[in-house]
Amino acid sequence: MAKHNSYRKLNITKNNEQWYLHQKIGKFLLDLDNVQDLAAIQKNKPRPAPLQLLNLIF
Repeated sequence: MAKHNSYRKLNITKNNEQWYLHQKIGKFLLDLDNVQDLAAIQKNKPRPAPLQLLNLIF
């Protein structure tokens, strides 16, 4: 079965924060597409959040 990729073009604005956000979203979506092997999945263990992020969570 042939793999079908669909892409959307984002209009880049002069707002750098929005541009970086679009870059992060794009990288996240590319990472979702990558299939991990069994060894990588088994090494991926849940761990507590860093203390610096607790202010953002609660």
